[in-house]
Amino acid sequence: MSAIGSGLASADTDWSRVDHVISPDATVRPLYDELFDHYASLYPATREQAHALARLQGTAWDADA
Repeated sequence: MSAIGSGLASADTDWSRVDHVISPDATVRPLYDELFDHYASLYPATREQAHALARLQGTAWDADA
């Protein structure tokens, strides 16, 4: 945005051109489904640890101030 504001780029500059598109491979859908099931089970299994780590990280940031 600063490039636009300083006149180095026009307001209609396309900053997000699509280079290529990746589509899922339907032949491996069962694998995708199994992997997602494992992924989805991670949060409930690690909820307490994830929140404890977030609290500690917040404490570490507070100590840097």
